[in-house]
Amino acid sequence: MRECRADKNESFELTAAATKFISYFGQLGKRWGLKEDTCRVHALLYLSARTMSEDEIRILFHFDKKRCAVVIDDLLQWKVAGKSSDGIRIIAGEPFDLIFSALRERARRELEPALAILSECTRLAENESETTRVNADRISSMYKTLEDIAAIESQVRKINSKNMSAIIGFGGKTARLAKRISK
Repeated sequence: MRECRADKNESFELTAAATKFISYFGQLGKRWGLKEDTCRVHALLYLSARTMSEDEIRILFHFDKKRCAVVIDDLLQWKVAGKSSDGIRIIAGEPFDLIFSALRERARRELEPALAILSECTRLAENESETTRVNADRISSMYKTLEDIAAIESQVRKINSKNMSAIIGFGGKTARLAKRISK
């Protein structure tokens, strides 16, 4: 177990549970195409529930200054952390806030450009005599699917984390009940 003390009053201990949690989120992020170190530090900030200095982060993860700066810049670009004179803090402290913050940023980085390209492809396919009807229909179908996903994402982001937690919790209870009934 490693401990890092910011001052006389606050410290963060990397217990076995915290280490496993942080490691898991690093691996999960990597599978999602995110930077492992960024996800690990994000998980640390979530667990610590407080502002942490860059020195604390460097000590806990054995980062050099450059590597730590790259990770912090990545967290800031993803808009999941903020920087103050005291250090780095997580912007949203609840699990759904974290998930939706990441989803919003992924939509901005990935969904919006995909929609723009597919919109253009759909328009081109409809106007080109060389494009087969099957290809035009498939391009249009992909575009409409992404439009639907974007519409859902747009509406879901309007739900606050407390209500989303209740909705997901209700859905989970319903699914567990359905599983028991169907046995």
